[in-house]
Amino acid sequence: MRKVIFFIIGGVSILLFLGVTALLLPSKITIAKSILISSSQENIKQQLSDFNNWKAWYPPMQDVSSKIFFYPKKENNSVVIAGKKGKELQLINLLSSKDTVVVQVILPASSNTEYQFLLLPHGPNTTQLTLNVNTYFEWYPWRK
Repeated sequence: MRKVIFFIIGGVSILLFLGVTALLLPSKITIAKSILISSSQENIKQQLSDFNNWKAWYPPMQDVSSKIFFYPKKENNSVVIAGKKGKELQLINLLSSKDTVVVQVILPASSNTEYQFLLLPHGPNTTQLTLNVNTYFEWYPWRK
């Protein structure tokens, strides 16, 4: 009987420890990547702001089995990508300024993600493009 009680207390202690540890994890994670591109800031901004141009480099839009629906006249420029097994991915252009383009990525039943493109001049006809992928998690320990 003692072994069973120690086993139960040990199991509850481990679950409590994991729960408290998960609560202390950050709710936002950012991954950054930079690249130098031999093009003007305006040309790159135009490529990023128009979802029709994303077909050339964004993998979910290159999948031939996906159906792509563009909504350019809504509140924000947006696109819905209907992939395999009914999975949908929605991209919404939240902000487009001189040196920043922010795109929100919405997946059903998933964390919120933002793509933040920062454009900085880096010499004559050269631009540094920095991509920050910001993922926002809910506060529930099992979601982190």
